[in-house]
This record gives sequence, C-alpha cells and structure tokens, in this order.
Amino acid sequence: MSGEGDINPYEWAEIGDYDREIWDRYLTDFVPPDSFDAHAHLWRTADLGEPTPVLAANGPDVVTRAVYDERLSQWMPDRCPTGGLFFPFPTRVLDVDAANRHLADEMKGDPDSRGLMIVTPRQDPAEVEKQIQEDGFVGFKVYHLFADREDTFFAPSEEFIPTWAWELAETYELTIMLHMVLPRALAEPQNQKYIREKCLRYPNAKLILAHAARGFCGKHTVEGIDAIRGLDNVYFDTSAVCEPHAFEAILKVFGPTRLFFGADFCVTEMRSRCVDLADGFLWLESIQADFSQSRFAKPVPLGIESLFALKQACLNQNLDATDVEEVFCLGARRMLGLPLPRPVPDVQEAYQIAKEK
Repeated sequence: MSGEGDINPYEWAEIGDYDREIWDRYLTDFVPPDSFDAHAHLWRTADLGEPTPVLAANGPDVVTRAVYDERLSQWMPDRCPTGGLFFPFPTRVLDVDAANRHLADEMKGDPDSRGLMIVTPRQDPAEVEKQIQEDGFVGFKVYHLFADREDTFFAPSEEFIPTWAWELAETYELTIMLHMVLPRALAEPQNQKYIREKCLRYPNAKLILAHAARGFCGKHTVEGIDAIRGLDNVYFDTSAVCEPHAFEAILKVFGPTRLFFGADFCVTEMRSRCVDLADGFLWLESIQADFSQSRFAKPVPLGIESLFALKQACLNQNLDATDVEEVFCLGARRMLGLPLPRPVPDVQEAYQIAKEK
C-alpha cells in the first residue's frame, strides 16, 4: 500500500484505491480525452545489456505497445493516451540494432503513433538513412550515455549527437529528441549556443528538448529559456518533471503549442518524484525515503506527480481548455503530421471544473 516505509520505488506501482482517489479528485477533469504521449519507451530486457537497469528489469521481459496501454490505463482511467511518440530504452551497452528493430515492429501495428530510433556516433549514417526509409522512423532519440567519456552527465551535446544526424533530420524533416546534460541544463551557455546554432542551421529539423529542457531543477529552464526565444523548430515535453516552474517558463515564452504532454513510461511507474534542491535536483528514491516518517506522505506513481505539476503550471498561466488541449492532444500530433482528434465538446466545461478545485 502507498505510504508504507518499506516501499521499493523501483517496483512498478500496484495501483490502489488511494491512487484512484487522487486521480479522481485532481486530474480526471483536467486531462482531456484523446491525449498523445510525446515521450515513452518500449523495450526488450534482452537488448538492454548487463547490468539491466532496475526499473526496466522489474517490468515484463518484452515491453510492447499493449503493455504500455495496460499500465497507463491503470492510473489514467478513461484518459489513457490514444497515440504516442515511442523510442527504445537507452543504456550504455544497448544492442542498438535490436532495440530499434523491436520499436519498428511495434509501430507497424499502431497507425496512431510514431517511433524514434536510437542513434549513436558509432552508427553508419548510410544504414541509418536506410532504416528511416524502410521502417518509417520519424526521427532520432539521442542520449548522453553514448558519449565517449566516463561521466556522460558532463558531455556536451555534440559528443553524442553526430552531425550527420542533423543533416538527415534536415533532409527528411525529422525530429530529434534531446535529453541535454551538463550540470545546469538550459542555463548552461554551451547548451544555449548549441541549440541556437543547430536549430538555425537546420531549420527543417525539429528539436524536442525532453523533460522541459531537462528542467528537473526548474530554475535552469527559467534562467535559460530567453536564450532560445524565437526558434521556430524547438519544442518541449513534460516528461517526469514534478515541479511547475519549468513548464511555466516554456508556456510564457513559447506558448501551449510548443509544450507536449509526455509521461516517460516506465519512469511513470515509480513511487517517487524529483524535487528542486538549491541549484540542482534530487530524486527521492536515491535517498531511500522512508515515507512512514510522515503521518501524511503517501507516494503515488510519478506519472501522477508530473501531472500535478503540469496542472499547476496551466492554472498559474491562466490557460483555457483550448490551450490545455494543445498541450495534451494537438501540438505533438500537428508537429508529426498526424490527424487531429475530433473536438471534445465538454472540454471547456471540464477545465472550468478543474480550475475551481
């Protein structure tokens, strides 16, 4: 049960009455139907290598689109996304070809979703181009773990995003999903310069800055957002961010058409959250928080925690129902060229109810 001191945060959350009560009380009238998840992973444990990340190892050996639906529908009842942007689970020893193959196979049976393939500097660009054409990938998931250094959290983006990836993205109008690193994320001048230079040089490429520009410490996105103001091909997702400040900064500068709801499955399944801490951030599971020390703390799945933050940001920025639908349903689909869902007639009324809670 949530709130017990011996909770293992890396176990996929067993959804209980308290989780459903929290959803019904705070989120069911906020999240619109037909949402689109712009940040989610599918994988096979055999492709991840050793040691297998604990969170991934606690799930099924083969994580399919059906597994995703089954899990999210437990804590997003009646609001489970009807489409998404999926990509493999990155590890430093990932079997990249096998992981991309699994993702491509899953996307073949899902016309409402799209897939990003993992790319690394060690791949052959000609082979990557061939995969794009044959498998229908709409872009690339890049990740710092593929940089050639020991501590990849200090890797500038050019160490793990090859120039040829940008060139292919420009030619085929592809999307690049970037989880930037360096200690202060978007507040780092080096990251700001990289984003501006690449987005201006490759205007047909589309760049999604994952995790609200890695806004786990919201101050970093707040401080750095003006440095990339005016770029027409930069977007953001909300994945796994549990504080509203980064979302608010993005909404102020870029508006609701550039911020996409992203759940970050399977991180969604942890009972944890990330908190601002001075000029950085802390994941609660990293300190093995004992929730029994509080009379009131009952952790919920991280996917719910992130939605709390997004709702607060939308309320603080006075978004109306149309704006909220942009974030959840329309913006990412429009960027990817997917059909938009039919208008939801009661969305304005539902959002007004949420504002009054």
